[in-house]
Amino acid sequence: MSLLSRLPSRSFALLGLLAATGLLYAWGLGASDWANSFYSAAVQAGSHSWKALFFGSSDAANFITVDKTPLSLWPMDLAARVFGVNAWSILVPQALMGVATVGVLYATVRRSLVAFGPRTATGGALLAGACLATTPVAALMFRFNNPDAMLVLLLTLGAYALVRAQERASTRWLMLAAAFVGLGFLAKMLQAFLVVPAFALVYLVMAPTALRRHLWQLALAAVTLVLSAGWWVAIVAAVPASSRPYIGGSQHNSVLELALGYNGFGRLSGDETGGLGNTNQDAGWTRMFGAELGGQIAWLLPAALVLLVAGVWATYARHRADVAPWSEPPPAPGPDVSQPSSALRGEGASSIVPGSAAVASSVALGSTAAASSTAAGRTTTASAAGPGTATTASSTDPGPTTTASPTDLDPATATSPTDPGPTTATPPTSPGPTHRAGPTAEPDVVARATYSGPSLRTDPGLAGLALWGGWLLVTDAVFSLMQGIFHGYYTVALAPAVAALVGMGAAALWAHAAGGRRTGAGRVDAGQVDAGQVGELDRADRRVHDGGGQSPVGTPGSRPRAASAGRRDGTAAAIVLAVVVVLTAWWSYRLLGRTSSFEPWLRVPILAAGLVAACALLTGRWLTSQDATDRDPAVQRPTRQEPTDRWPADHEPTDQDHPADRDPADHEPTDQDPADQEPTGQEHAGRTPTGPDLTGQDLRGQGTVDGRPSRRRLTGRVLAVGAGLAVAASLAGPAAYAIDTAATPHRGAIPSAGPSAGFGGMRGPGGLPGGMRGGFGGPPGGGARQGGMPQPPNGRFGPPGQNPGTGGAAPGAGGMRGGGVGGGAMGGPGALLDASTPSAELTTLLKQNAGAYTWAAATVGSNTAAGYQLATGKPVMAIGGFNGTDPAPSLARFQQYVHAGRIHYFLAGSMARGRGGDSGGSDDAQQITAWIAQTFPARTIGATTVYDLG
Repeated sequence: MSLLSRLPSRSFALLGLLAATGLLYAWGLGASDWANSFYSAAVQAGSHSWKALFFGSSDAANFITVDKTPLSLWPMDLAARVFGVNAWSILVPQALMGVATVGVLYATVRRSLVAFGPRTATGGALLAGACLATTPVAALMFRFNNPDAMLVLLLTLGAYALVRAQERASTRWLMLAAAFVGLGFLAKMLQAFLVVPAFALVYLVMAPTALRRHLWQLALAAVTLVLSAGWWVAIVAAVPASSRPYIGGSQHNSVLELALGYNGFGRLSGDETGGLGNTNQDAGWTRMFGAELGGQIAWLLPAALVLLVAGVWATYARHRADVAPWSEPPPAPGPDVSQPSSALRGEGASSIVPGSAAVASSVALGSTAAASSTAAGRTTTASAAGPGTATTASSTDPGPTTTASPTDLDPATATSPTDPGPTTATPPTSPGPTHRAGPTAEPDVVARATYSGPSLRTDPGLAGLALWGGWLLVTDAVFSLMQGIFHGYYTVALAPAVAALVGMGAAALWAHAAGGRRTGAGRVDAGQVDAGQVGELDRADRRVHDGGGQSPVGTPGSRPRAASAGRRDGTAAAIVLAVVVVLTAWWSYRLLGRTSSFEPWLRVPILAAGLVAACALLTGRWLTSQDATDRDPAVQRPTRQEPTDRWPADHEPTDQDHPADRDPADHEPTDQDPADQEPTGQEHAGRTPTGPDLTGQDLRGQGTVDGRPSRRRLTGRVLAVGAGLAVAASLAGPAAYAIDTAATPHRGAIPSAGPSAGFGGMRGPGGLPGGMRGGFGGPPGGGARQGGMPQPPNGRFGPPGQNPGTGGAAPGAGGMRGGGVGGGAMGGPGALLDASTPSAELTTLLKQNAGAYTWAAATVGSNTAAGYQLATGKPVMAIGGFNGTDPAPSLARFQQYVHAGRIHYFLAGSMARGRGGDSGGSDDAQQITAWIAQTFPARTIGATTVYDLG
């Protein structure tokens, strides 16, 4: 047998999902070239210097670091050391992180949904993974070299570890979750801690352990979080400033200042010393749905919010369905467990059937209760030791034996320990394989054998919903209300939570709407009820109504009420699911309307598919409820005379009809076992005289009910069509945006997902609209390269040439989406958010005799320096760091470098004047620029003013 043949079908589905995700994220990566040149220059530096790799320096000479902690750079650094510095070695690690994130999300969601059954769990997990993979901003950032890809992967790993920790109150998994979040801090600082409130609260409230243990476990997790996040910070603080690069983004060369100020609380208040000032005037609760962000993250956000609430309700409804029929506590232990229970002594818990006799006993919770019956020379025994124990069935003669466990998730695939083939439950009086709990088993034994599982508080599904819901709500609130620097691609941190809530909520509703519920020991589908359990419940309810005694399985009529509640839950779930599908389709229609020139034909089919899907789901639910009514033995009685323990439909029960008032000796056994009798025309096809046939024929929809064809096959087809159309209507819009994002090269510091016409433009400094979805257009006359051509409409690939509003692309790259202030003309000096693009003449000049200097050149701003550094492969000093506002170096220090012959050229540009005056940062860059202009002669090469400092 080959390895592939041993894999379950869900493995093939997962592999297909991961393969499709990898194709989407790796398709045409090289077209983006350096992507964000700011980080690409740091990767180049790290590939030449281990010191630069550790500190995250912008240049191999270790003058200044990037304005983030360096963990996200390390995979790219290592890839560049192995494969060289190029677009693929920089961007492929990001794509792999995206594929890994989808896989981890699948595993996390599937574990949370396990209580609904394996098929439901797998379906919900696949849906969650597909939602994440097709989120436009995820398709952007997992193809880009910003730190967000690493951050999202680490936080998703943390969520998986927390789900594992919550299941068994595991200290090890909890500490691992804290470690992943701590490493997220080393990727993007305080943004990683936005998930901490949800993680801590879920574990504190929902882990199955005592409060004292909760507290010390969380204390250990806090220590782990500090250690995993702080070890690099401690090393940097311990190294003398003269022996390490300057910490970019800080005003006092402090990594803690960077983490808590510029990259921390300053983002919330807008008070960021050395930053760009308040650049976001659109802060508010509707920010995620606005023109700038709606097409990047908000496609499924309304559905996620609705399904969060609906998923909680569905989980509660499942628990209610699990517990309601078994609401009575187990009987008290008796002094002599060998005596038959009261239910068997005369209350009809065991039926006297021709050819069989029954004895049953029950003991306290934690001991063993057993019931046995002998029929046709066979003995069947069912035992349970309370919730969480197994039920076994055995036979006294050779034949297959079935063992059933509360953890058996799919009864249809259960196999016998002695028979490798599949087994099916059969009526208790028929010879053949043994069954689970038959009519001779004591009802509370059946209850304990059937229901097991966690309480509602510790339910893994509810914990998962709380985890992802907390992640989404806290992060969304912070992103919506923060007053400081905010860019649309930050919202990729919401994508796993949105996808998980959609997958979990939809799967939970589907489990109810499609007619199947996962009860404690196994999934119970419509009509799939053991004949013995049905008979016991029916007889118990009738005895109570007639005053014949206490129902052994709960309050009078508990089963009919539970079944009715289940049908109501299924109908409500179908309605909510239909509403969510229509809402999502309508919202996609609205979002696509913002890009009227982008695939205009797509809007109407999505809306139509959503409406048809909703109708199909509601129709399928109606068929399911009708089918369940037709198949319910408690509702529809057989037309032939019932056995001795049942009443004909037109017979009014009397006291003499109670099993307690009948003498077994008065019963005349027949020579033929009822299971061997041939069915007559009056009997149901596929049924035995004692109840529904459990061979699986009716359950597969191949039999008939009262002569009418079963609706199961039609119901399944209608529901399948509805589910398929619902997924298509929900994912078509974001998938189209994601494909367009993958098909278009992206560069610059502020990338944006989706077609360019779909957004109002990323905000530039001062809250002004950007020129190209991400910033101001560059000043005219910047020395464009030959062959430059305008960007074609809609962000599509254009003819060979360059877009004069973007920087750094090689000839022939076609239309490209950038983003940044000073998008700058090609061949110009670059600006705040765009890398410079030196001409061939300037590149040759910078390379000449560069080995004699520490830095081949110096210029103001990290992005400007990055373009020159990537073009020449030589270190270039970034004066003032990313914004040109860091006090590095001071004028005096720069003069020392020049007099020592460590800097060859100074390259002036639009950033040369610095921004210290209006940002609260340093004005050293302005002072250095003025001193150079007064001291050294200048010449112009292309659009760049060059000063020779050597």
